[in-house]
Amino acid sequence: GTTQKPVINRESENIIKDLLENLQEDLDVIKDKLCDPVSCEKMTPELWRKYQIAKKCWGCEENLHEAGYNKIRVFDPETKKYLGASHRKCHGKGLMIKDEGKNRVIDHDHITGKFRGAMHSSCNLKLRIDPETIKIP
Repeated sequence: GTTQKPVINRESENIIKDLLENLQEDLDVIKDKLCDPVSCEKMTPELWRKYQIAKKCWGCEENLHEAGYNKIRVFDPETKKYLGASHRKCHGKGLMIKDEGKNRVIDHDHITGKFRGAMHSSCNLKLRIDPETIKIP
């Protein structure tokens, strides 16, 4: 559980200092949580069904690959000629990857662990939060 911090006394001579200290403590707690992300909740049959039938990325609302597709288009780096589709682990080293970011992934909240939906790999990476870059205005 969480503990509730004492309320700042508004009549204190050090109200600004107390407020800034409390904000820094809050930031430290938030950073600690973000540095230790919670794994995705156990995928129930219902959650798997939602993932499998999703047609749109919940982030950008563009079409997703069919579930199970998750292949990449492979191009020769010199000729730029299309060589075909391949699974990520099957394609040769040094080949250009054109649409790997469009692969469907399971997105979940890294604080609660709750499944949020199917998403493009590239959209999922855009949601990444770096705890060291959090700023308080």
